[in-house]
Amino acid sequence: MISRKLWVMMFGLVAGCSGGGFTGVESVREVEIREPSGLEIESVGKGRELQVKVPFDGGIDTCGMQKDSFLMDVGTIRCKNNPAVALAEIFIGALRQAGFKVDKGDAPARPTTVHLEGELMLLYTEPVGKAGNEADIHVSLNARSLTGLEAHRKFYEKGRGGDAQRSINSAVRRMTQTMVDAVIELMDDYPMLGIPQRSIPAPKPPVKGQKP
Repeated sequence: MISRKLWVMMFGLVAGCSGGGFTGVESVREVEIREPSGLEIESVGKGRELQVKVPFDGGIDTCGMQKDSFLMDVGTIRCKNNPAVALAEIFIGALRQAGFKVDKGDAPARPTTVHLEGELMLLYTEPVGKAGNEADIHVSLNARSLTGLEAHRKFYEKGRGGDAQRSINSAVRRMTQTMVDAVIELMDDYPMLGIPQRSIPAPKPPVKGQKP
């Protein structure tokens, strides 16, 4: 038979664990997808034309999970603004900072314009112990042009911070930097892409009496 004293001790232990795990925890919190600071972007675009579809494809409702001191799930984290819209707009701003002329649209406007479409596949933050929060972002990016370019890349970045917002800020900054660097690399590999047609010299007419 369990003594009365033991019952009291067991009840106190359970109550302590339960109270310690849930005290001060909200069922829903919000984070915001913000324009990152600290990007290292060179102005190398030379006005070449890009087009970005806004928003990115994909939809995310829950942006993370709250956990107690025992790393048990105790609530959700939602994004205050639409991540698929915010990430596309941040991407456009960074590309313009890099010196590209960027328009918005669903299809390439001109033959040499590089059209970019992204898909937000994952954006999630959660506590990982004493290190604070860790956020994951996964984006798929397609590039194409009417001249025949077809390119595809997937990007996966992590961000860390003391709380959910800081981890999201870190992940967004790293993802933006990585995607812009990849576009610069692509455009360097194909220097004729993105050049406005009016900038491409027309072929000279043949001189009279000379074979073309």
